Amino acid sequence: MNTHQWIWQYPDWPQFIYASDVLLPKLTALNRLIGALEITSRTVAEDELLDARERILTDDVMETSAIEGEILRRSSVRASIRKRLGLSVDQDDSSRQTDALVALLLDARKSADSPLTETTLLGWQAALFPTGYSGLHRVRVGRYRGDEQMQIVSGPIEKEKVHYLAPPRSQLEREMKLLLSYINRQSAPDPLIQAGIAHLWFVMIHPFDDGNGRIARAITDYMVSAHYPHMMQIVSLSKQINRDKKGYYRTLEQSGKNGLFAISSG
Repeated sequence: MNTHQWIWQYPDWPQFIYASDVLLPKLTALNRLIGALEITSRTVAEDELLDARERILTDDVMETSAIEGEILRRSSVRASIRKRLGLSVDQDDSSRQTDALVALLLDARKSADSPLTETTLLGWQAALFPTGYSGLHRVRVGRYRGDEQMQIVSGPIEKEKVHYLAPPRSQLEREMKLLLSYINRQSAPDPLIQAGIAHLWFVMIHPFDDGNGRIARAITDYMVSAHYPHMMQIVSLSKQINRDKKGYYRTLEQSGKNGLFAISSG
């Protein structure tokens, strides 16, 4: 009888299993596209690349927030980006929130040459909540969550459906140390598989009160940028995720329950 309900309860955690017969053909096709994008990004004129970078960053900020159900004003995001890129701003509609999120995503991409540290992750999470609040709720900022049980739920009060239960607080330091060691490993067989596993792994740990999804996607940006820096100037991973948000959450839920790294065949 299987008594393990969640992925981190399995004795071989954190060993991840994925369907290579499904994944590898997709990776082959994806690597061809990446090669073409890398070439394109290297040959585009500087002013055109800057315009493209501004549009893509705007999309990325908008989409990573939309995945969490948070809709930002495009003019505010665009103003924050133009300020960070040293470009002129006709009307400064930026806010503390958009300034902080833009700073986070830019830092994730430009820091790819350096090892990812706990201090960096805590700083990213703090940047998401400059007021110390998420809506009406106070958030532990720049530190891991407290001793309360971390559940991912949906539905009305008293009828919530539990989608996932994260590891207890007592395990977080060990879990994060292992994850950061994996993220900074130089010998992974494929950088995209490594980035995908790290994304899932972080979400399964769910170390923060809030902001876990956005930090997970920033980690993915960081890892992919380390190998494909030119491509990442003209690609928004969050936009692609948001196009199939239901599939994204379904994959996370399935992976969290059955101990398998579920790969969509679509």
